[in-house]
Amino acid sequence: MVPFDEELNAERLRVTYLPAGRYRVAVGGQPVGAFTHDELATGLTLSQLPPNPMHVQAEAVRAALTELWKREGYLRTLRFVEYHRTFRQVAGTASLPTLKARLDSVVVATQVSPFFRSQLTPYFARKPHELTYERESERLRAEARHLAQPRPYPIVFTRLSKK
Repeated sequence: MVPFDEELNAERLRVTYLPAGRYRVAVGGQPVGAFTHDELATGLTLSQLPPNPMHVQAEAVRAALTELWKREGYLRTLRFVEYHRTFRQVAGTASLPTLKARLDSVVVATQVSPFFRSQLTPYFARKPHELTYERESERLRAEARHLAQPRPYPIVFTRLSKK
């Protein structure tokens, strides 16, 4: 198992030389907890604390990428079918209904892989939306890039007690 939080997602915060006491810690204006000066001197792993602004930002990036990957998957299905030799044999400039009829007859008459067959229904359902998927992919790629840009998140310590 990969030690994800320890090595890849550490987001370590260590503060030394604070006067003794208990401190509330806020990241980007959001409270993430209260800690003693000793705990802060030892160090915190922010990624293990309640959702903080960096976590919220990462979730927004992931949501945009999940939608992008879905659109890219649709486009990969289209490309896979169109690249297949069976498709290229019958494609020409036929309309989708004509193309479907041609492919159906070829698929029945030949030994086409089961996977190729399984992709034909999604292909014909998605092909009319190809340009929309391409535009959405570009928009989502730009959105994810924008959301992933580093942002400053001020960290504020408020002393709650002297003990």
